Amino acid sequence: MGFKRIKWKSILCVFLLSVVLGCGDSSSSSVRGKTNGDNNGKIRDSFFEIHLEPLNANKDMFNALLEFVDLADRYNIKLTLLFTPPWMEMIISDGNKIDLLSQWQENGHEVGGHHHGPSVCPWDGYTDLDVNSQEFKNRQNNVPCPESVRGQEEYLGDMDDYISLLSDLGQTRTLTMSDEDVDWPEGALYSAGGRRLQKAISEPELVIYNGREVYKLSSAPLKPGETVLGELITVDDLENEYLSEKEGKFGLNAHAADYKQNPDLYKEWFEFLNKQDPGMKNARTISRIVEESSKSTE
Repeated sequence: MGFKRIKWKSILCVFLLSVVLGCGDSSSSSVRGKTNGDNNGKIRDSFFEIHLEPLNANKDMFNALLEFVDLADRYNIKLTLLFTPPWMEMIISDGNKIDLLSQWQENGHEVGGHHHGPSVCPWDGYTDLDVNSQEFKNRQNNVPCPESVRGQEEYLGDMDDYISLLSDLGQTRTLTMSDEDVDWPEGALYSAGGRRLQKAISEPELVIYNGREVYKLSSAPLKPGETVLGELITVDDLENEYLSEKEGKFGLNAHAADYKQNPDLYKEWFEFLNKQDPGMKNARTISRIVEESSKSTE
């Protein structure tokens, strides 16, 4: 009888231990945070910003942008489209493009601005600096730029003029730019951008640019086979970062020219997001992320 009691005690202990370990395995196999029951994937608010560069404001690149937006719509991704002045002028001068932009906004995409200040090649022609000042010249001299490009640059106006042009595309609240310390304009509330993998995850942060309060997110670049600041960031890198333990919103940035070079790269990323977040209920624009974050902290 004593042996039988000991035997059944041993069996019971083994059973209880297996239950405890089984529960532990189940919890450790999933990524912590809000998860999707189908693939145990983490679900984050995410955004994707597209920078439309001044040197490629042309029909070919607009068609690439059109395809990019169509792909995003198929996957229910919401884009933040950030236009430089040459793109603004190209769109404003064409009623069909204006209509398309309105349709994109109705579909949940955001329109904002992208500014190349004097410390970027090419400068887009707008700044609040005196172009004859030493500070302006120093900023231009700090970045290598071919004479053929510099020779085409001209002063087009101050940042009030920039915002006036941008407003012709509709109401805008989001800008990405260089020279924020001198050129950040009144009325722009939100920003993003980034050039490192670790910038992919962030929370809105209050910063001061040119004496103005701005809520800033950050993002990582997704470029086809190109290094950024000596770092090649792959879709695998981004997936691992997305699924990491870090808390925050997930942001990426790219250009229309990047999409034209390798559309499948962006399709691969959109498919990953859809597996994590079926229906893409957590797809956001920059302004929506900041505004919803502000409400949640009130």
